[in-house]
Amino acid sequence: MSTQRVMVIGLDGATFDLMRPWLAEGKLPTIARLMREGAAGEMTSVPNMNSGAAWATFATGLNPGKHGVYWLVEYKPNSYELQPTNALSRHGETIWARLSRRGKRVAVLNVPITWPAEPVNGVLVAGWDCPGVRSRGFTYPPEFAQELLRACDGEFIITAAYEAPEATLKGDLALGIRTIHKQTESHLKAARYVLSQGPWDLFIVIFTATDIAHHLLWKTFDPNHPAYDPQEAARYGGAIYDIYRQLDDAIAELIQYADEDTTVIVMSDHGAGMKAGAVHSLNRWLESQGLLKRTEARPSSLRRQTMRLLADAIWASRRVLNEAQRERIKGWLPMLRGLRSKAEMHLYSAQIDWSRTLAYGNDADDFIRINLKGREPQGIVAPEDYEALRDHIIERLYAWRDPQSGRPLVEKVWKREEIYFGPFVDKADDILIRWADFVPQGLDDGRLERPRQFFDQISGGHKPNGILIMRGPGIVPGTVIEGAELLDMPPTILHLLGEPVPTIMDGKVLTQAFSPDALAAHPPVVGEGEWMASVFRPPSSVSSGEGYSEEEAHLVEERLRGLGYLA
Repeated sequence: MSTQRVMVIGLDGATFDLMRPWLAEGKLPTIARLMREGAAGEMTSVPNMNSGAAWATFATGLNPGKHGVYWLVEYKPNSYELQPTNALSRHGETIWARLSRRGKRVAVLNVPITWPAEPVNGVLVAGWDCPGVRSRGFTYPPEFAQELLRACDGEFIITAAYEAPEATLKGDLALGIRTIHKQTESHLKAARYVLSQGPWDLFIVIFTATDIAHHLLWKTFDPNHPAYDPQEAARYGGAIYDIYRQLDDAIAELIQYADEDTTVIVMSDHGAGMKAGAVHSLNRWLESQGLLKRTEARPSSLRRQTMRLLADAIWASRRVLNEAQRERIKGWLPMLRGLRSKAEMHLYSAQIDWSRTLAYGNDADDFIRINLKGREPQGIVAPEDYEALRDHIIERLYAWRDPQSGRPLVEKVWKREEIYFGPFVDKADDILIRWADFVPQGLDDGRLERPRQFFDQISGGHKPNGILIMRGPGIVPGTVIEGAELLDMPPTILHLLGEPVPTIMDGKVLTQAFSPDALAAHPPVVGEGEWMASVFRPPSSVSSGEGYSEEEAHLVEERLRGLGYLA
């Protein structure tokens, strides 16, 4: 007999690397109980460990080569400029849309890459790619937005990914930490309210506080981090644990809504660790190899100072104005952020001489693109030279050493077709880099586009090892799950709900977690091919057929920039 219901609680970026000692000391009692009563293990993320690609894979069961989302940003058509991704960038049917078609009742809260909200048999609250709570497409049905806000006492914080980074950059870690806690409180209120409107066949809520905390606060407890400050550590070294403990308490509340026929899944889309590698110097390295050429006319110091003053003015308005004053000018803030975004993009693009550049990155993500003729707007690399150039760059990457220690800076390099497959591989970047797990000591960031950020503000990064915990009927207590991949989540959820697994999905049902009796009574079933005809299209049933307005795009860009996802 299949499980009647599934509850998924996502902790974005959560890692057993941090949790193990806390679990051993009894500091995360709810998660420890779920692990004792169920199965648990590490779960491997998508190859680039990026939240955009990862959550799109969680939603669809497809590798990025099939769903087409690789990062939280993507290049605009025929441009070197980046724009935020959202559900309109994603191909393939989501598991909640599929379940809705089959009569299941679903509730989906705060999953990234879900704006604009698509129609479901239930409710959907878009994730942090949603510009704001009053934006079109924030919820489905649209009228649920006001109902949700009333349940959250008038305030639902989609993400603290703008306010918290700005606070920490200004040295106000306490304010940044309070903002992260406040975000979790609002998400918990929303989840409690939605659960009270159940029962739901599938309930999903994602808490992103862990990921934000890792990015901003890793330096506060890790003495190996180059920005580690003993005085700062004495005051804030326990902040990440406090956020995990708040979430442990939240999980305790939520699972009270789970009856004996409900499988509870606690999972993360990737792991976390110190921000390692030399991503901040990638373009400078390409320049040193003769692959990227700078223009002779560099942006002036005055222009750079103007951009920074603009950012400081935006921040100051948040801190010194009272509520009424902020209300009067709030309509200007997206415009101001937009000016900042345009200024930063202009500084980045203006420094590169595209007519002489063979390859480039964006100094925020772990990839290199070939300036390919016919694809890039000013491409100069002939298609027949593409493979030879990629081979040359990969050879040079493996030879790249930290000038002080002599250690290799690169652990692994892939060509895109080696790790992705499907009709949208051509959207992937040409080369993906996995950095060696240490911080190079012989490099500074050497850039104009991203001052003061790399080690001081963005101190934590992503790792491939996420978490997975499953408790419910038919799951063997104490089982150690091995070899799980994020791709396995959608097939496993469908199996738990008694649904066939479409053949187009790339993962597997995690049968190792189930008892032999449970599998004999309810073996995994592969679905028919009816899904194949429509899978490779963007969702046509979203609440709005339009993407971001210019102001909305700039607002989302600022969130991504605050956590280091956008240079």
